[in-house]
Amino acid sequence: MKRMRVQALLYISCLLSSSSFFTAIEGKGFLTCYGQSCVVATLLLSTMWSGRSVDAPGRPWAKIIGGSKEDRLYGGVTGDGKRFTYAGSTKNYGQGESDCLFIQHNITGDVEWVTTFGGESYEHVYDIIEKDDGFVATGYTIVKDRPGSAEILLVGLNRTGSATWSTLLGGSGWELGRALTPTADGGFAMTGYTSTGSIYRHDLFLAKYWANNSLAWVQRLRITGSAVGYDLIQTEDMGYLVVGKVDLLVNSSTETHMLVAKFNATGGQVFTKAIGGERSDVATQVVWKGDNAFLVVGMTKNYGVKAYEALVLQLDIIEQVMAENITIPDANLSSNGTSDTVPWANTTMDIVWAETIGGKLHDTGRVLVLTPDGGFLVSGQSETYSNELFVAKYGAGLNLQWARSIGSNAETVSIALFVTDEDDYIVGGTVNNVEKSMLFTRVVANGSTCGVAIKPKTRDVVDRLTARDIQAVVEPAGLTARSITLTSQNISPRISDVCEDFRFEISGPPATPEETIIQRAARTFKEYWIPIVSVLGLFTISCLAYKYRVQLKAFYKDPKTQLKKMKAFFKRAREQLKERVNKLVERCKKRKKLNNSEEIELEEVQETQENKTGNKVHVFTSDRQAMTLLYMKR
Repeated sequence: MKRMRVQALLYISCLLSSSSFFTAIEGKGFLTCYGQSCVVATLLLSTMWSGRSVDAPGRPWAKIIGGSKEDRLYGGVTGDGKRFTYAGSTKNYGQGESDCLFIQHNITGDVEWVTTFGGESYEHVYDIIEKDDGFVATGYTIVKDRPGSAEILLVGLNRTGSATWSTLLGGSGWELGRALTPTADGGFAMTGYTSTGSIYRHDLFLAKYWANNSLAWVQRLRITGSAVGYDLIQTEDMGYLVVGKVDLLVNSSTETHMLVAKFNATGGQVFTKAIGGERSDVATQVVWKGDNAFLVVGMTKNYGVKAYEALVLQLDIIEQVMAENITIPDANLSSNGTSDTVPWANTTMDIVWAETIGGKLHDTGRVLVLTPDGGFLVSGQSETYSNELFVAKYGAGLNLQWARSIGSNAETVSIALFVTDEDDYIVGGTVNNVEKSMLFTRVVANGSTCGVAIKPKTRDVVDRLTARDIQAVVEPAGLTARSITLTSQNISPRISDVCEDFRFEISGPPATPEETIIQRAARTFKEYWIPIVSVLGLFTISCLAYKYRVQLKAFYKDPKTQLKKMKAFFKRAREQLKERVNKLVERCKKRKKLNNSEEIELEEVQETQENKTGNKVHVFTSDRQAMTLLYMKR
C-alpha cells in the first residue's frame, strides 16, 4: 500500500511537470508556472518522506501489532540476526482471559508467524530463548484447581511457533518465571521468584533443567527481606550470575537495592551482594562481555535528581582458586553422578565503571546489547522525552555517540534489543497509545530511526557506587513439576506501519548532539541531493520555458522550419564566437607589447628621476613607487 502511494505521487509529479512546461509555453504567466513548480516540489518531498517508511534494507521502519484490547511484549531472542522471536501476552486473540503470544519477524519487519498458547484461565510469558529444536518460554499461569496461587509455566515451541510441550513448576503460593538462559549441556536455567515457604513476601529461585526439558534441581535464595531475579547468565566456570532487586529490612524500614548473586554449577551460593545507595536501585539485564566481565543495565535514584536514571555498569568476577573441589552431577538425571570436578574458588566481584543516563524525570534502563565496534547499545523508557522509548549508543571508550527517542508522545517501553546481520539494531517493546500494542522498530547503525535526536545527561558514578555483602542462605525451594495441556493456534493479528506517525525528522538520519548546523545541512544535501537537484532543475526549466515561450510555441507548431532557423542561429553564433575569440587574441597580443614597453620605462624610472623643483636625483627601490610615478608622468 505504501509503495503504491509513492508511485502515485511520482506519476502526479510527472504530470504536473509537463503541465508546468506547456503552461509556460502558452504564456499563462510567471506566477502560474512558479506555482505549479512549487506543487511539484512539494510532491517530490512528500514522495521522499513516504519513501523513508518503505520496508527496504538499510532503512528504519516501525510496526505495531495488536487489537482493541491489551497486547504486550516481554522478551525476545535472535539466533542468526535475520529473524527475531518475541514472547508476550494477548487479550485479543487467545481463548481465555489472557494467553501467551509468540511472534517472529524478519529484518525488514515482515511478520512470518504469530501463535498463541493458553486455555480458559490466565497465561503469561516473560522471556524466551532459542534451543537446537526450537524455543523455550517461561512465565506463569493461574489454574482453576489452585485458586489464589500461580505456577511457573514453561512452553516449548518448534521453528514455526507451534507448542510441542508444556510443564508447570509450583507449590502452594505464587510463583513466577522471569528469565531463561541456555546452558552448555544443551539444557537451560531459569530464575524468578516464589512465595511458597517464604518468610517474607517472596524469595529468588534458581532452577536447572536438562537437555530433555526435565527438572534437575531448584534452589531458593533466602534473605532478610524479599528478592526477585530479573535476568541470569551462565558464567565461564559453569556457574550462574543472577541480577534483580532485593528489598532489605533495615531497622523496620525497607531499602531497595540492585541484587547480584553468584551460584556455582550445582546451585550453591558463591556470593550475594547488594549494590546501591539510600534510594532505589534495580538491575534488569546482564550481558557477558568476555573474560569474566559482565555488563549490567538497570535504574537508580541515587545519583541525580530524585527520579530514576538509567544505569549501566561493568562487573568483573575475580576468582582465587583454592585446593578443595566440588562435584558436578552428570547428565543422566542422577543426582549421585560424579562426571566432573572443579576446584573451589574464593570468588569476589569488582565494579569497574558505572554510567547513568537520564534527565529531569524518570528514565529507566531495560535492555542492553553489545555492538560490533566494541561499544554497546542501551534502551529503556524516558519520561524526560515524552515518556517514549529511548536508545543510546556508546563507543568502546564509553563515549555517548548518539541517542534517540522513538514514539508518538505515548508511553513506550523497550523489552528486547538485537544486532542484525547487517550490523543494524532491532528494538521490540510495548506502546500504550489507545490500547497497549506490540512495537517493533529498526534502528540503522548510524542512528537513523523513526524518532528524533535527544541529548540525555550522562555521569560517571563509579566512585559513588557501593557493593556490600548480604546474609543469604541457599536451600531447596520445595517446588514440584507437573504437566499441563493447553491449546496452541496460529492467528493473523492487525499490523500497522507507524514510522511516519511517530515524531521524526524529514532530513535523513537525526543529528548527533555534536553535529553543527552546517554539518547537518551538508549531510542532508548529501542524503537527498537527487530530489533537491531535480526540483531546482524543474523550476529552472519552467522559468526558461516561460521566457522563451514564443520560440517554443513556434517550434511546437512547425518543427521543420524552426530547425532550419535553429541551424542558422547556431551558425551565426559560431561565427560570432569565432570573431570574438580572434579579437580577444589580438587584444592579448597588444597587451603583451604594452607590458614589455612599461617594463623598460620602469627600469629607467628606478634608475634616475629628476625632481621638478630642482636637479636632485631620486633613486626608487620600490616597484610600487616607481609604478605610481610612471602613471603620474603619463
